[in-house]
Amino acid sequence: MENEIRKAFDQLQAEPQLTENTRRYLDQVRREKQRRQRSAPLRRALCAAALCCLVLALAGGYRLYFTPTSVISIDINPSIELEVNRFDRVIAVEGRNEDGQALADTLDVLYLKYGPAVEQVLASPSVTACLEEDGFLSIAVVQSDEKQGQQILEYVSACTAHTPNSHCYGIQHQQAEEAHSLGLSYGKYLVYLQLQQYGAGYTPQQVNDMPMSQLRQILEQLQGGASDQSSGHQGQGSHGHHGGHD
Repeated sequence: MENEIRKAFDQLQAEPQLTENTRRYLDQVRREKQRRQRSAPLRRALCAAALCCLVLALAGGYRLYFTPTSVISIDINPSIELEVNRFDRVIAVEGRNEDGQALADTLDVLYLKYGPAVEQVLASPSVTACLEEDGFLSIAVVQSDEKQGQQILEYVSACTAHTPNSHCYGIQHQQAEEAHSLGLSYGKYLVYLQLQQYGAGYTPQQVNDMPMSQLRQILEQLQGGASDQSSGHQGQGSHGHHGGHD
């Protein structure tokens, strides 16, 4: 048995081809290892560059998606605003007064198209209750993107075409900034400006706490009083002139 093992071992040693194949294999393994070592820094650099590109792409996409291009401001007693991105999706909901915040907490409109989102607001119990009590509905559209803003304005106008005491209109971005600086929704801000023109001493906070219907009544009274006063002055002037003629 021992002789047979020795013969087999001698036979292995006597095969130079096996030795040469083994040497070539080991050389190949060594070269492959060296190649991987040399290419490792390049691979790391490429991976880092790819990761940076991915981060930048994600950041750019995030910023693009979450940048508002239009705002829909809905005022009745709840005052609420829907921020809309360039893809017509609602990306933020904000209550502009206490009732508006309570309404915002009940809505599920984030990332919906603005159409279904507006319909959900108008169908909410707090808004429908105000409409049933002859509340005044004001919908302002901030047109940062003119084309989109016009499309939204046309939509909300059609949506409220058969709603009594409703008014839809567009305002500019500068007016929106001024409204927020006073803590007012866009619709109430425009009424606040009109009240100031008639010398009414209402503060922004008082205006914000009142429903739109009450604000409209106050404004109509002021307008009616100014109209009566103007008519009275004209009548007195005519009467005086007529008397002089006699």
